[in-house]
Amino acid sequence: MESSTSPAASRYFNQPGLSDITLKFGHQQVYAHRYALCVNSEYFRKLLVGDFAEKERKEITLVDDDGDAMLAMLRHIYQLPYLPAIEGETTALPHARVYVVAEKYGQVDLKAAVLERLFTGKTPWKAAWRSLTSDADDTLRVISSQIPAEDNLLRPALAKFCAEKMGKWASDKGKLAFKRLLADTPDLAAEVLYNVAQSLNATIKVFSCPFCQFQRIEFTRVDDFDHELGLCEFPNCNKDITYALADRRNWATYQERSDLECDVPLTARYEANASD
Repeated sequence: MESSTSPAASRYFNQPGLSDITLKFGHQQVYAHRYALCVNSEYFRKLLVGDFAEKERKEITLVDDDGDAMLAMLRHIYQLPYLPAIEGETTALPHARVYVVAEKYGQVDLKAAVLERLFTGKTPWKAAWRSLTSDADDTLRVISSQIPAEDNLLRPALAKFCAEKMGKWASDKGKLAFKRLLADTPDLAAEVLYNVAQSLNATIKVFSCPFCQFQRIEFTRVDDFDHELGLCEFPNCNKDITYALADRRNWATYQERSDLECDVPLTARYEANASD
């Protein structure tokens, strides 16, 4: 998702020559342009065009915002990647903080860009979240506490992801941390429960490793499966199954999840649905 600024605007980012306003935040300052700020942000439009004292000022100090996230937002306005691309990035918290700033400053396209960055293409942070890491805990707390419940982008996407991971999170060594997270964030807990309830009557897909026949149960349909691992989870196998995951012959559709016990082991086998 791109901002409304011309693609050529990137060359003018933080350049004092043609700047007509300076933004200060944290320990940083950026030379900017009123037009670029107003056309891309409802917050700046009201601040710089409305009946506020800042309307006439050449320098504005912004407080109570994460400095790195603010810089990321301004980079996005000037058609630059809001955060530099990092190969194998395993953290989502910096993106969550950018999302919070985008929400405050009315940057809808930046919110969409964060969602796209986190949930499309290579997403190594998802693999890192196989356990409830500190990054996962902090990210979910930030979004739950600082983004309104009516958000229809990142909040529901993260809640759905949590619902898919809750079986793992509730059973590994971090289960107490997961319980604390849900207790501290009731809105998130409600959204996760809603996603679980929606999936109760859905058919499930089970993948069979073509090398060892180890089976892993997925809560979502095969088209939604996230290829986050690349290796068979069975300890005595660990073969590269990246291409096997994409082969529908290695998948089978099984009875509705409402007929299954919650604690069914991954290696359990069921009778295939004859209609599949």
